[in-house]
This record gives sequence, structure tokens and C-alpha cells, in this order.
Amino acid sequence: MRRLLTAALVGLFLSTSVLAGTGAAQKGKESVREKVQELKEKKSSLPFDEALKALSYTDRAVLLLHQGKKEEALKLIEEAQKSLSAFLKAHPNLQLLPVSQQIVVMEFSGDVKEAESSIKRAKELLEKGRVQDARLILSGLADEIDVITTYLPVAMYSQVLSLAKEYIKKGKVDEAMKTLALVRGSLIVEEVPIPIPFIKAQRYVDEALKVSGKDRKKAVEYLEAARKELWLAKVLGYAYDYEELYAQLEKEIEKAESRIKSGKESSGLLKEIEKKISSLGEKVQSERKK
Repeated sequence: MRRLLTAALVGLFLSTSVLAGTGAAQKGKESVREKVQELKEKKSSLPFDEALKALSYTDRAVLLLHQGKKEEALKLIEEAQKSLSAFLKAHPNLQLLPVSQQIVVMEFSGDVKEAESSIKRAKELLEKGRVQDARLILSGLADEIDVITTYLPVAMYSQVLSLAKEYIKKGKVDEAMKTLALVRGSLIVEEVPIPIPFIKAQRYVDEALKVSGKDRKKAVEYLEAARKELWLAKVLGYAYDYEELYAQLEKEIEKAESRIKSGKESSGLLKEIEKKISSLGEKVQSERKK
């Protein structure tokens, strides 16, 4: 079963695919912890208060209409319109107001062989029609940070306020309440997955770049750790439609290892590998939206 961990537990993560004692494992843990911290800092800068205030306006307006206080509800809607107008002057290009955000870490605690074994078992169960048993196995095959954000569409909110205001003026209270209720029902939930194997692989390549000129053995160990994370990502189906890119990375990592072992310049190649790993992460996000 998936293990859902909050950001506070990230520091307790176990390494999933690197050899103990190499130092790479610790760097992998650090990279995930730092990524979660980065996401938390971004979250703290989002204007949640504005969206919550907007929802409060419509909820209170509906309550007032239920109580037969049409004039008070009308004033509240007009206040909401003024508040929205002032906010949009400062943020003219904003189309979605963030209401809330969750940062959820789902850790796969096994290695490539265990992932392959689980997939094989799930396929066998599906062939036997045991869909629910297979679902339980497949649900654990995730190794990612999910950023789940709920948004309020600005244009829709503005239209709802205007329409509800007109209904109240015409004495159509029921229609006004139904219209205001649309705000809650129109919230958009966006889930952005950030695969942990790619986070770790990028860190390992970066560490290899840092030490390649002074500790060749350590640099090669980091690249081997990066290779294992990419294998795990591929087996778990991240960026599943990019076999060619995975193959390119495998060849380039092998080439980088060879150059490092022979003392040749490898920084340019390592930077290119980092970029391609980052590209795979972006492709995962685009695939999840399909």
C-alpha cells in the first residue's frame, strides 16, 4: 500500500536504490528534503487569503439570502466585486486563485527488482480477473512528490457575482442562491507529480560533477546511483513514452563514467545529462494531464 508521508517525515526516508555506505544515499535523502522545502517556500508565497475571502463572500451572501436579507446580500456581493477588482489590478494576468495546496510524498521503498516483481504479479492477477488485488499492488508503485492545488477560476467567480447581483435586483432569490453555489462547485484541482528518482538522479549527477576532478571513484559511484534511479523511474512508468531518451541517458552516463575513469574532461557531458533528466521530469507532468 502507498505510504503517504507529510513533508515533516521526509527526513526519515530510506534510500530505495543506492548501495548503503557510498554516501550517495544520504545525498539522495537530502535532495528530496530540499525539494520539499523549496515547494513549501513557494506555497507560503501563494495568495490563499484572497481565494478564501472570495469563498467567504459567496457563502455569507447565500446565508443572508436564506434569511431573507436581500439588501445585505447585495451589499456583500458589491463588496466582493470591489475586492476582486482591487486584487486584479495588482495581478492583471492571474486567472486562477489558489484556495489550498497539499504537498504529499509517496515513497516506493523497494528497488528495481522488487518493482518488476510487483508489476509481474499485478499482470498475473489481472489475467485472472482479480482486478482489486492487482489494484492494491499497483497503488504502491509510486515514488513521487505530488503538489495538489485547488483553484478558484477568477473569470467564473466574477461572472457569478454579476449574475447573482442581477437576480437579486430582479427579486429572483432562488436563482441568485443557485448561482452563488456554483462557486464551490467550480473549484479546479491540479495535481503536479515530481518523480523522486529524477530528483535523486539529478543530485547524483551534480555531485559527480563536483568531485570528478578530485575523486574519480566517488564520481563514478554517484553516476552508478543516478543510473539506478533512472532504471527505477523507467520501471515505475515515469515518462513511459520516452524510451529513446532513457537510452540516450544510459549511453551518456556510460560515456561519462569512461571519461572520468580516464581523467578526461566530462563537465559538459554531465551538465547535458542533468538537463535531459530534468526534461524527463517535465514530460511526466505533461503525461499526467492527459
